[in-house]
Amino acid sequence: MCVYACMHTQCTHNVYSGVGIMFESGLDKEHGCCRVEGIAQYSEAYESKLVNKGDLLWEVDNKSAANKSLPELSCMIMGPPGSKVCVRVATFPRPRHPKS
Repeated sequence: MCVYACMHTQCTHNVYSGVGIMFESGLDKEHGCCRVEGIAQYSEAYESKLVNKGDLLWEVDNKSAANKSLPELSCMIMGPPGSKVCVRVATFPRPRHPKS
């Protein structure tokens, strides 16, 4: 399932900022996309509740994120504080833990 979320960049330091998504280094071998490693607490991504650890970044502003390096993805996502960026992530069902 793909989820589409539009977020505003938040000011972290100086001129450019992001939405609070951290990625694993390297690409997912099966899909050629970066996997979300974590979400910064209280960030736009965290508040949206649409992006989760383990999701694959599919698109940024309707441009494919496949086979892009981390620096390339950073350039696609980051912008002036308050600017809008739309991301599409592929999310996968999480295993449910049995009640003990």
